[in-house]
Amino acid sequence: MMGSRRTKLLACLFCSWIALAVGQVSPAAGPASATAPAPAPANQSFTTETRPLDPFSRVAVCVPFTVLVQPTTGYQLTIDAEAGIHDAITTLIDGNTLILEASALSTKQQIKVTVGLPASNLSAITARGTAPVIVSPGFSSAKLSVTAQGTGSLGVLGVNYTNLDLVNSGTGTTVVSGLVQNATVRASGTGAVYVAGLTGNAAVTLSGTGSIYINSSTASAAISGSSTGTGKVFYSAGSCQVQSSTPEWIFGPKCQQGPITIPDTSATWTCGLEVTGRYACSGGSGTAQNTDSAGCTQETVTFPTAGSVSSYSLVDRPVGDALGLGSNANQGSPGGGRGSTGQGSGIGGSGSGNGNFNGDGNGGGNSRNGNGGSSMGQGNGQNSGNNNLAPSGR
Repeated sequence: MMGSRRTKLLACLFCSWIALAVGQVSPAAGPASATAPAPAPANQSFTTETRPLDPFSRVAVCVPFTVLVQPTTGYQLTIDAEAGIHDAITTLIDGNTLILEASALSTKQQIKVTVGLPASNLSAITARGTAPVIVSPGFSSAKLSVTAQGTGSLGVLGVNYTNLDLVNSGTGTTVVSGLVQNATVRASGTGAVYVAGLTGNAAVTLSGTGSIYINSSTASAAISGSSTGTGKVFYSAGSCQVQSSTPEWIFGPKCQQGPITIPDTSATWTCGLEVTGRYACSGGSGTAQNTDSAGCTQETVTFPTAGSVSSYSLVDRPVGDALGLGSNANQGSPGGGRGSTGQGSGIGGSGSGNGNFNGDGNGGGNSRNGNGGSSMGQGNGQNSGNNNLAPSGR
């Protein structure tokens, strides 16, 4: 009897011990719930800021987004972007030079930056960034220095200067159009250089692989210089003599005459950008990449009509279309054509007419200025003649 009770007691103690052990085991974890990603910050408000600036005559652009330089009544910088982007865009007046730089930023929206100064005060423009820089028509003075050192394109359009000093050591394309009496062009990079509207002489130096294209507006234009690189000089009219350090039979003649087609200089405002580090004219270690800009509308940079002065209301004409920089010559009405916004050409059934700065072209046989003696002669515009840059003549 005692043995039976002892057996039952041991059995109960064993069961209790089992139950206690099981009770101490944690229950199996169920499926883990997915952690919701942190909500993306809402887009900041899109605001316009206009910064009044002390007077300057030289502009240095060292940023990774599109910049427009245009004639205005005063000195100013206008930024049209998300509110948080404004502080990342810095300006400094060093002597008579406006320095434009940028620090780290991130946006999925547009960045519009416009530099304004009086039309007669621009003496130098330097581009050291990775995005396009556009100088809109209307600037005019004695001398202009143009320096392209970055990977972005540089378009200096519709200007009127007595002397042009142009240096291209970058990889982007540089275009200067308008009226230039004399030019000094040095090309040491891989980017192409275009000068449209030369009326006098040009001194060239080539030490890189990029070529120089000169669209002369007169047959008396004279081009001379030297070359130690592989680039060539292509010109539309006048004469060209360039001394080369390599025999002609290796790379061919350095000077080649023929029609010059100016590339399209249209640009769009930067849309969606992430910048790390700092973009500075003195160096810096910045990097930039485009970001998802699905909600950002691509918008072409426009500028006021040549000769007018406006504020930030850039609504008049696209850069490429207004100057016709995408084509050499187009069909027009018989007897010639009228240039558009400073430069133009029209080829008609009875002759060719070319104009510059709204000059009228007339057929050779009927023209007061015509060079040809027949109805198929060449007619020159009233101002500077054969610049061949308009999209249409009418």
